[in-house]
Amino acid sequence: MTRFATFMLLALFPSVVGCATAPPESTIQVSDVKSVSGQWLGYAIGTAAGAPQAIELTINPDGTYVSRIGAQVQSGKVSVSKGKVSFARDAASATSTTVITASTAVLQERGGRRVLVGQGRSDYGPYSYEFTEQK
Repeated sequence: MTRFATFMLLALFPSVVGCATAPPESTIQVSDVKSVSGQWLGYAIGTAAGAPQAIELTINPDGTYVSRIGAQVQSGKVSVSKGKVSFARDAASATSTTVITASTAVLQERGGRRVLVGQGRSDYGPYSYEFTEQK
């Protein structure tokens, strides 16, 4: 396991444990891509991912994104419809093995932090994910 993956799992562990006692989350309607632009850290689980995979996500104000899972890099477009955020992959690095193709997320607030919670499909099957906004 890489240092980054170990760091992410340790960093996310308190968030996952804290969810059991955290107040209920509230869903926030997203009006435009700029409102969710920035740095996000999280994980994905699913058919191909197996154990949670730590992911760095950058959403740009121009409606593009870049995600990194270790040395794997993927990029694409972000759009907003009916208050939800959609991701569509345009490109992936040659080393990508878990290739996220398309997904849809809702924005929630949990304990004063914004969290994107979504589901989608990769080249290997369904997956789900959570990203916490970094400030």
